[in-house]
Amino acid sequence: MKTKLLFTIFLTGIFTFQLLATPGVPISKKHYTKEEAITKIKEIRKNTKFNIEANKQFEKIIENASCNFGSIVYYTELSIAIGYHTELFISIADIASKSKNGIKYIDEIAELAGMKLAETGGLVDLAKQASRAATTDEIKKVEDEIVKLQSTAEFKTIQEAISKAESDRENK
Repeated sequence: MKTKLLFTIFLTGIFTFQLLATPGVPISKKHYTKEEAITKIKEIRKNTKFNIEANKQFEKIIENASCNFGSIVYYTELSIAIGYHTELFISIADIASKSKNGIKYIDEIAELAGMKLAETGGLVDLAKQASRAATTDEIKKVEDEIVKLQSTAEFKTIQEAISKAESDRENK
């Protein structure tokens, strides 16, 4: 009995350390210069104890990015806070790193990657479509698809998805 209690305390301590070592939950996307974004993503990688290889991919994306630096940092933070669909966040970050337009929609699509647990296969194509959308009809198609996907998402907001992911980590 005493051994079980000590083991539980030990695991709780390790888990608490990992949570404290994880960057804060993203509240909103911020504006970053490219240099600030590179620094921030390197800081995230140093302070995170999991998804290390994925964080290296985010770092490579930001170093080669020509725009949307704040969004790429935001997607990096989301991937850590959510803890699933990491490759999806990486793919969306890569699209954003090259997109001059449609970033509002790409941000919403990245949030959908965290809000949906299933049926996320089309999100990369939708992000590509959003990055190229120039006409009113193209933009409307992207908007309509986002609304449709949001209505089928398991979580209604990205904050709800983050809270559930945090709760799941605490209960492990």
